[in-house]
Amino acid sequence: MTHRLAEVTRLMTGAPLPSWRPSRLNLRYQSALRLAELVLAASSFEHRGGDVRIDGFVLNMPLIFEGFLTQALRAALLALDPTTTVRGQFPGFLDDDDQVPMRPDIVWLSSANGPLAVIDAKYKAERISGYPNADVYQALAYATALTHRRPGSRARRR
Repeated sequence: MTHRLAEVTRLMTGAPLPSWRPSRLNLRYQSALRLAELVLAASSFEHRGGDVRIDGFVLNMPLIFEGFLTQALRAALLALDPTTTVRGQFPGFLDDDDQVPMRPDIVWLSSANGPLAVIDAKYKAERISGYPNADVYQALAYATALTHRRPGSRARRR
């Protein structure tokens, strides 16, 4: 399969985009090819509905920010201690009976000591009055639940 990509090369900055023509052979890929053209041209798609023309490109910025932050922290934290791990969307539970699921955005873990840090990424404008209490309580709940279930500690069971 990889032999099909043997002639593929990187695009050089400022070089014209490769041309292509819609055909029955590339019918399955036409949407992806058009999207690639828009991205490479730093443009946007056009949605036509009635007489109104709307150009736009929608990105899930909180998800992009979280992914960027996870990768950046992974690189920085593993440089500090390569024996640790950094996990995104770490699965766990807030309660001892495993009934209330949680997924902290980023957790820095030591195999010997368990969680070292929990990070809840927020991509939103800060209010003038400071951080909303709910965000602080959320991070505190994650840290408390993860500390409670640290390796070697016993979670209370009813």
